[in-house]
Amino acid sequence: KYEAGKKWKSFWKGVLGLFKNIEKRPPHAVAIRKDFDPRTLRVFEENLRHSISLVRRKGIKGAFLLQPIIGVDGKTYSFNERLWAESEIGQAKIIRRQRFYQRARPLFDSLAKEFADEKAVCFSDISGAVKDRKERLYVDEGHFNSKGNQIMAQAIIAQLAECGFIKLPEKS
Repeated sequence: KYEAGKKWKSFWKGVLGLFKNIEKRPPHAVAIRKDFDPRTLRVFEENLRHSISLVRRKGIKGAFLLQPIIGVDGKTYSFNERLWAESEIGQAKIIRRQRFYQRARPLFDSLAKEFADEKAVCFSDISGAVKDRKERLYVDEGHFNSKGNQIMAQAIIAQLAECGFIKLPEKS
């Protein structure tokens, strides 16, 4: 009887301990909000530089485009897009995205200037390509529906033409 009581008491201590640990953990959204690590920017830059190196070695052209994503695109969100953007997790992720893009945009600009003389390399920030659009363009927090894909395809084609990578047909 004494052993059973001891085990029962130990069991409840363990269960209550779990709840105490759970209470001490920050909500998932808070953890995401604090999760921005400036080293991600260094990895981003390294990946771009490695890609440029590959472009040079292979003798190909490389277009590097900073993409739009909810929270950093300047878009007026539709009802469905707002549901995610205004959720606790959405707001936390948006804060992290904004912190990244605030640092990534100047880096992107400096790389564009650094490699401006290279005809095989092109940089463009097209993250505002859906700016001020009101219709629903996202199917989730970062992927476009067919209308969004169409808008992005047009923005990419226009940028490739501006970089001299493709030639658009003459308008008649």
